[in-house]
Amino acid sequence: MSSHAHRIPVDPLPSQGLIARHDRSVEQEKLERRRQVPFHMHINLELMECVYLTSAMLQEIPYMAAAETEGRRRLISKSFHHQLKYHEKQPLVGPPESMREHVVAAAHAMKKGKWKACRDYILSIKAWDLFINVDAVKEMLARKIQEETLRTYIFSYSEIYDSLNLDRLSEMFDLPIKTVHSIVSKMIIKEDLLASLDEPTQTIVMHHTKPNKLQSQALLLAEKIGMLAEYNEELMKLKHAGPWNVHSQQQGGGAPYQFRQMPAWHGQGGKYRRQGQGRQGKPHGMGQRRGLES
Repeated sequence: MSSHAHRIPVDPLPSQGLIARHDRSVEQEKLERRRQVPFHMHINLELMECVYLTSAMLQEIPYMAAAETEGRRRLISKSFHHQLKYHEKQPLVGPPESMREHVVAAAHAMKKGKWKACRDYILSIKAWDLFINVDAVKEMLARKIQEETLRTYIFSYSEIYDSLNLDRLSEMFDLPIKTVHSIVSKMIIKEDLLASLDEPTQTIVMHHTKPNKLQSQALLLAEKIGMLAEYNEELMKLKHAGPWNVHSQQQGGGAPYQFRQMPAWHGQGGKYRRQGQGRQGKPHGMGQRRGLES
């Protein structure tokens, strides 16, 4: 459900307002006004943005915890990451006031595994009261926050623990033991979590085969160095080949440039001059004429 809600457009809907355009005629403007939705049927834009950011948080925070040791991560929501970076750049962070600040504060609480604080931040947003069935929506949000915070907690601390007890996780996140078992089983089946379930003891046994953060950074550095070495080799090949060879290879062979033949130099009496020119670098005819005239 959160993945579908994440795809809704955040920009104003075309049927909820007119965009000022100078190249529009009067008839076109009247036609567009007829297509407008009545004001009492408009969807609140703050509610749309709240749904978008909340659904992005429910997807992005567990993924960030799972991909923390990876060098490259894909962005699920650029606008959500923009809000997180803007919040981190603030020199002084106070209590959340706006809707965006509440979502960012809830995201930071989810990172630490504090599902109650995350739930309180999200449910304190006044935009949720615009729904018809407010209680059902808030109950669904609280359940999703509990489940995603559980996944985030397991992803974040899977490298520290050798095993986790399902009963203990059920008490920490106030979820039924069957729900915790189902969430962990899905994570293992999808290979998001390298672990196994021990049914008699009801524990999660971790398999520490994943490289830690230092090892993954070293692998990323080695990969970048390899790419840089390949790039330098290509540059050296271009440098030794010369521009004419590169151009001839691109054109399919053959000499692309036609150089004119350089004149031959002949020596007379220890002095060299070009063929067809005199001692002063001028044609022989001009020197002979001057000698005859003198």
